[in-house]
Amino acid sequence: LCVAKGDLAQASSQFNIVLGEDKNNVAALLDQACVEFDARENEDQYQKAVESYKRSLDYYKKALRAYPSCPGAARLGIGYCRYRLGQFDKARQAFHRVLDLDPENIDALVALGIMELQTNEVDGIQKGMLKMQRAFEIYPYCSMALNHLANHFFFTGQHFLVEQLTETALSVINHGLMRAHSYYNLARSYHSKGDFEKAGRYYMASVKEINKPQEFALPFYGLGQVQLKLGDFRNALSNFEKVMEVYPESCETLKAFMELGELLMLMDPGAALDSLKSALNILKKGGEEVPIELLNNIGVLYFEKGEFELAENTFKEALGEVTYLSLLFDRKKWLYHGFVHTIFLFRDMTLFHQLEEDGISLDLPWDKVTTLFNYARLLEQLRNNDKASVIYRLILFKYPDYVDAYLRLAAICKERNNIQLSIVLIRDALKIDDKCPNALSMLGDLELKIDDWLKAKDTFRAAKDATDGKDSYATLSLGNWNYYAAMRSERRDQKLEATHFEKAKELYTKKGVKVAANGKKVSKEQSGKLERRKQEDELKRVMQQEEHFERIKKYSLPFHRNVVGKCFDTKTQKHNRRVRL
Repeated sequence: LCVAKGDLAQASSQFNIVLGEDKNNVAALLDQACVEFDARENEDQYQKAVESYKRSLDYYKKALRAYPSCPGAARLGIGYCRYRLGQFDKARQAFHRVLDLDPENIDALVALGIMELQTNEVDGIQKGMLKMQRAFEIYPYCSMALNHLANHFFFTGQHFLVEQLTETALSVINHGLMRAHSYYNLARSYHSKGDFEKAGRYYMASVKEINKPQEFALPFYGLGQVQLKLGDFRNALSNFEKVMEVYPESCETLKAFMELGELLMLMDPGAALDSLKSALNILKKGGEEVPIELLNNIGVLYFEKGEFELAENTFKEALGEVTYLSLLFDRKKWLYHGFVHTIFLFRDMTLFHQLEEDGISLDLPWDKVTTLFNYARLLEQLRNNDKASVIYRLILFKYPDYVDAYLRLAAICKERNNIQLSIVLIRDALKIDDKCPNALSMLGDLELKIDDWLKAKDTFRAAKDATDGKDSYATLSLGNWNYYAAMRSERRDQKLEATHFEKAKELYTKKGVKVAANGKKVSKEQSGKLERRKQEDELKRVMQQEEHFERIKKYSLPFHRNVVGKCFDTKTQKHNRRVRL
């Protein structure tokens, strides 16, 4: 009764009372052996569990000595204890002895089947499955046999058998961990067929049957994978962390953390950083080489959080020893004298040629270019544009087609109010990619600054067409062009002004621009480039867009009262309030 209630300590006390009266009482010996075995099945401390299994084995031996002709089932306990103690050959002998005495003992068949399967050899797997099949034939509701057969048929792709066997197992199993295995088999069957909703439900059911991940970690991993597919990144991260607690060096968990981190970079930078740092810790604990992409993305996320010192350290770790950088920063000074605002400086490669002539290797592997570019962006953020410009020119020296480096040099020149030099550098970029929307948008901005309105309009239109109208920045710029064209100080035809207002309104209210106006997050490629200047300008334009809406309403009322009344309805006003917030 105490065993049935789970009160093993009280049960042990009662059996000891019986054994105190009769030390050869077989029933008490067998029961006490079971209590000792079951009491340590959930024991976390290995040594305590081993001692308990040894005591259990001693009780079974005493029972056999007291009653040598006891049924074969009594010898099962000896096999279980031997197995738990790692004495596999003796365990196998014990199970075979049970079958000698009782050929249809399903527990012995299942135990031997599991031991055969664990050899991971073709012959052993075949023998193991034959024993499982035999146990199933003897008793079709044997839960262990059902689960192992379902597992086998999963790998052979016979999913209808997996589902039948698992559903049968669930109808007869009461043990929590066994039910967890059954739900897991069912979940991964649906998972492999692409039915993520059902797979998620069954993974969740499996997890609920488990007291702690150490008992059975696979459902947590499967659930994390499904949540990853369904976009539930936070919970996926939590489940992968539970797997990592059990298997801290798991290659699969490492891949999951890295994939999850890259996906979260766009939506939840904080969670992305946690995920990528977990992957980094796994690699470092295992003494594995850390991919430069992983360090690069961690550096990007630190940059996004404003933790510039950590970002710098991470980028430097990713780059490794780049000894020539310090030489570049030291030697650059003589080049700056008298050339700070000239085309010669920002397009000059003399420094790099001289270093190579001096025998200094300027080796820059392709896989480090993005990280070096990001490091330069960090230097820009820290207001160290001179060093940043040297790095951009180094990238162009080694990889002349790296368009983004031209654009960053152009941005530095623009910041120094050297518009003509900035335009020259952007045109250098357009020689490489004449449809680069970033370059075209920057060029259009600069053309507006020098009052070249017609060119700016054509440039913004080219930027918009280069992305089939999907670049909200270019669309906003074109809208602003029409707005400013209508608002210019010189007097114009009122109908022409109204046309410009209507065109501006049309561009501002395009679907993609509304997304931007609702607070479109800064886009970031998986490579982790920190090309943010364009997006920062876009946000400024979005704020200008609201003011333009209000002015368009004011100035176009005399000409298009009905149209304005329709466009600026309650829904649009709500939209504008969201932008303001």
